[in-house]
Amino acid sequence: MLTEEKLAAVGRFSSAIAHEIRNPVAMISSALSTALHSPTAAERREMYEIAAKEASRLEKLTTDFLTYARPRPPAKQPGDVAESIAYIADICGPRAAENSVKIATDAPDGLRADIDSGQVQQALLNLVMNAVEASPAGGHVVLRGKRENGMIGVDVENSSGPIPREAVEHVFEPFFTTKPSGTGLGLAIARNIARAHGGDIVLARNQDSVRFCFTLPASNGKAEHS
Repeated sequence: MLTEEKLAAVGRFSSAIAHEIRNPVAMISSALSTALHSPTAAERREMYEIAAKEASRLEKLTTDFLTYARPRPPAKQPGDVAESIAYIADICGPRAAENSVKIATDAPDGLRADIDSGQVQQALLNLVMNAVEASPAGGHVVLRGKRENGMIGVDVENSSGPIPREAVEHVFEPFFTTKPSGTGLGLAIARNIARAHGGDIVLARNQDSVRFCFTLPASNGKAEHS
């Protein structure tokens, strides 16, 4: 039964991949065919732009898929998670400003952990950008760092909510997305990164606000509270 379930899961995953790849490929084929027979330079340019956009989307999809399917083991080094929190807040700031969303951070000193900084930042980037894109104009996103019971936690909370009940159980599934241009792999990749570090990502709150919590082991096992 376990083997059959694994095969069924592979089948569902393969079907999802084929579906996600087929759409941009079909758009590229259609755009190039239209451009080939178009009588005007303006229309040809428009079709070429569509083809280029879909090719970029396909490249991102395959990159995300390979990152999910063949995750690289983290190259851990002693680091300060608070620095990653500040960095992600900074690089997400311009996109948040475009959406009239404010980003705030609350991270005390001493959030030391053995981490692959690049991977941790990738996971946080996925969480924060999801939060920014889910927030209405005038909303806010908060990144909170904490240390508790030998674990480092990073809460990413946005002011819009809740996630619909029917979507909650699928949010970490590969290729599940409610965004028109999303690949549905961001949260799945982020959770893989957290688990590879010995932690996890969970949906910690889903009410008037939505909070995801990213945890990973602290550099030592002392139980502290921030």
